[in-house]
Amino acid sequence: MTRRDALSVVAATLPAALQATVPPPFPKEIIEAHDNTVAHYLETQITDPSHRWRGFIPTEDGLHYSGTGLGISEVFGSAYLCPQSKFHKDKQVLSRIKLTMETVVREMTPDGNIWLPITNFNSPPDTAFAMFTAGTTAANAKTYGAPELFEIIRPFLEHAKKGLLNGGVHTPNHRWMMCGALGALHRAMPDPALVRRAEQWLAEGIDQDADGQYTERSFGTYNTVVDNGLLVTAIKMNKPELFTYVRRNLDAMLYLMHADYEVITEISHRQDAFERFTIAGYWLPLAYLAVHDNNGQYARLANTFKSRASLGWLLEYPELAKLSSIAEKPLPEDYQKHFPVIGVSRIRHGAMSASVFEKTPLFFAIRKGEAVINGVRFASAFFGKGQFRGESFQKTPEGWLLEQKLEGPYFQPFTPTRKITVEDFDRTRHERRQSEVSRLTQSILITETPKSFRLHFRADGTRDVPVAIEVNFREGGELTGATKLKLADAYLLESGTATYKMGRDTLRIGPGKAAHRYVEIRGAMKKLVGPSLFITAVTPIDQVVEISWE
Repeated sequence: MTRRDALSVVAATLPAALQATVPPPFPKEIIEAHDNTVAHYLETQITDPSHRWRGFIPTEDGLHYSGTGLGISEVFGSAYLCPQSKFHKDKQVLSRIKLTMETVVREMTPDGNIWLPITNFNSPPDTAFAMFTAGTTAANAKTYGAPELFEIIRPFLEHAKKGLLNGGVHTPNHRWMMCGALGALHRAMPDPALVRRAEQWLAEGIDQDADGQYTERSFGTYNTVVDNGLLVTAIKMNKPELFTYVRRNLDAMLYLMHADYEVITEISHRQDAFERFTIAGYWLPLAYLAVHDNNGQYARLANTFKSRASLGWLLEYPELAKLSSIAEKPLPEDYQKHFPVIGVSRIRHGAMSASVFEKTPLFFAIRKGEAVINGVRFASAFFGKGQFRGESFQKTPEGWLLEQKLEGPYFQPFTPTRKITVEDFDRTRHERRQSEVSRLTQSILITETPKSFRLHFRADGTRDVPVAIEVNFREGGELTGATKLKLADAYLLESGTATYKMGRDTLRIGPGKAAHRYVEIRGAMKKLVGPSLFITAVTPIDQVVEISWE
């Protein structure tokens, strides 16, 4: 009989009232990975009793994070509680948790907060993030009958309570993380004041738009923060209506990721813009609602990224053991879907995935398998304001049409004359009579064909304006057919077609044109990171650039 079988037999023979204190068996690979992490932490944790940060593990920069200390304690605590772990009821592990938690509490501020040394000090939001992990440890200690562990965590819970009840926030997502932390603390140490405080935040209304996205539009980072916060609040404070917002966000994300599960980040309002993240970060809400709703699409994603399941979550939510029994359903793989509020149109056909973005300098991105064009941009040397942004957008029978109209005026002296100070010039510019007004109308029509996208560029009005089209690729591929420019990682497509190959996949771009080599347009944005292919012209232009694949 295996250890897992033995655990199942023991659970089956216990009285019903006690069965909840025995965790279900977990996959062997999760236990092994978790135990390896515990072993690593035991080796790297500071144990010198004279060290200020004893119990912590420093970063490569030599900084110490209280949030990391709480994370170490949660990892240790989960192993301590799990009968399958080789560290189950290990006295050394318990003593290391005590070492860490004593330092965490000693370093807290009088307001009951921790801090994030790279940016946030005396920080209620970071205390809320930490409460998620501490709340998991506390909940599991109570559920699985380990009062000795709960008592080690209790001082942090009691001290952080002050910070959570009184503390403020400084970004939209912090409100919902704060609510989740209040819920986690309330489950560990019930207090109606915690519920009332959460309801103060919730009374503001959840900042979700009709496209299922939150204020920060941070698909790689803060979507997951909000979904986790709302999910935990719903569970811990018995507010199932909050599941609705999480579902809407997850349903939208089914169309906002590529074939390899990487999510789009081009329109993020936060630091994850243009960074790379997969849907794996959404694991907890996907897994929990897959089971709760019997949702086969969520189950497919959660099972794909089951390595992201933490042992602490599995102990805290034993119902997640049912995930493997949920019948998986196919994900959307062939669609055109428009998100009007966030200004994104998504096109997907198997391994080909493309995005059209409104009102942003980067208006188009596409990938075919491993070959990735991060984005296409368009700029003209027009009075330092020629970086193209689709001010108007419409879906036509031909495709997606983005347009922009620009004016470049000169200004006359005031009549009657008046004195203008240093502070006055810009403020009063609009009051002056304009003359010699130059105008430029720019547009891009994006048309899909079975094996390509055709980008039809037009610019008309003022003549002889230098224009540069930038096609930016993901690093690591092979670009051929273009001429290297002096600008780092920049190439000019003078004629014909360029080919970009990554792995087994290829994208072709052309035809090229090189009316000039002025690609660092004044007033335009700096070249994107990675290899960029430029096509240049002067106005008026009427030019098609095709991006194709086999």
